[in-house]
Amino acid sequence: MEARAARALARGGGRVYRTGYGAERARAAGEALVAMGVHRILVWGMAGGLNSGLASGAVLLPAEVRDEAGTAWRMTSHFHAVLLRALSGVTRISTAPLVTTAHPVATPADKAALAHRSGAAAVDMEAAVVASIAAAAGVDCAVLRVVADTAHDTLPGVVLAARSQRFLAAEVALRLLFRPRDLGSVRRLARAAGVACETLTACAQALADTKTLQK
Repeated sequence: MEARAARALARGGGRVYRTGYGAERARAAGEALVAMGVHRILVWGMAGGLNSGLASGAVLLPAEVRDEAGTAWRMTSHFHAVLLRALSGVTRISTAPLVTTAHPVATPADKAALAHRSGAAAVDMEAAVVASIAAAAGVDCAVLRVVADTAHDTLPGVVLAARSQRFLAAEVALRLLFRPRDLGSVRRLARAAGVACETLTACAQALADTKTLQK
């Protein structure tokens, strides 16, 4: 879904590189991009909200990303500023920090605890890993995430248990046969992801129209 939403970026001068979820895949992708000789990286996709004021579809362009240990990476200032200007006409944007975790943060209580510990407004599982690689290589880096599940949402167990990337929807559907009580929360998450993807698509189009990735 995130890669489909980014299609306009490719038409606007960018190259879409699909990583998959989690630190291991993010590290492999970051190292591959550096080896290709790219001069800037935009981490793109969905995130979980930690701030109760962020609804599904809220756009985050964090000035800083953090890991669970508290190490922080500042985003490249001029790249961040160019993105912020290009997207200012699309929607309201939060520049609050984002935290990267090794595992999904599933419940409102866990999200509240993470927000308190980290001071972050949203959570993902890749950005800090890529940012660390970019910083070490001297490559410009920025992060654009859109909130899917909010601070008040609980991630359904059938989604957390799924392991497939290519056939995630099919695996979740199969697991629902044995855990039908998760159907309502899966539907809510799907709607939230749909809202997030619509916003991502609008952001991609705005960046393409302004040729931001070519600047």
